[in-house]
Amino acid sequence: MVLPVDAWIRLSALLFLLSLGVILPLVRRDYLRHGGLSHLGAFLQLVVWFAFHVFLALVVWGDLWPSVHETIPRNWIGALPALPGLGLCLAGMGAFRSLKKIFGQEANRLVTSGVYHWTRNPQYTGYGLMLVGIVLAYWSSTAWLVLPAYALLVGATVRIEEEHLEAVFGEGYRAYCRQVPRFIGIGRLEE
Repeated sequence: MVLPVDAWIRLSALLFLLSLGVILPLVRRDYLRHGGLSHLGAFLQLVVWFAFHVFLALVVWGDLWPSVHETIPRNWIGALPALPGLGLCLAGMGAFRSLKKIFGQEANRLVTSGVYHWTRNPQYTGYGLMLVGIVLAYWSSTAWLVLPAYALLVGATVRIEEEHLEAVFGEGYRAYCRQVPRFIGIGRLEE
């Protein structure tokens, strides 16, 4: 029995929300216990992101899938936010110069230069812009569901990472937070 696309979308949304609610607290605990992510913690965080991407693929392409090859690219306007978003995301990762730092397994210095001078989260900001581009390019009836799901994921992840960075870097990180917005053009949202 093959499930209809709507059922797959609901199932993927449920799995994403479960991973968000179950796995991210484990990731937070891993940060607090080890001062960074263990291999298991990094893997678990990747599981949450994988669950999000399954949801993304089903939501954006689910109702287009039988003819998706005919709609690529359906709307070139999606490239306007997606391409700068990709650049911002890659620049943020490049500033770390280490896969261990990218995956949260090592935090030996606070990166505040380059794109980190304008945003504390260039990868998440850039990826968000890429998602807006994907939603615009593959305009489907359910595509807009991706953006609030991404906001939930990033909001939870950023709070965990900020708690960890504050514990590691103390006042230096708090001063950085006062000077640089969490996301480009959006100041620190006080809790």
